[in-house]
Amino acid sequence: MRGEVRRIETEHRLARMRNHELAQLIGFAFHDPKKMPKFEDSTEGRKAISNEVANAKVRGFLIALSQKKTAGRG
Repeated sequence: MRGEVRRIETEHRLARMRNHELAQLIGFAFHDPKKMPKFEDSTEGRKAISNEVANAKVRGFLIALSQKKTAGRG
């Protein structure tokens, strides 16, 4: 129950941040579009990982999760 409440609060906080940023951009666009800041890509500088590496990470996570669940039953 607490996890669900925390997830909803996190989504609400993220929505508020997006709305605040959108309001700033609308203000720039309406009053002086020439001063509008350029878009900064948040993924810039990150290296793309291959599907094989991504699959290996997920597989490792699932194996660890499975072992964690079965360890309590033995």
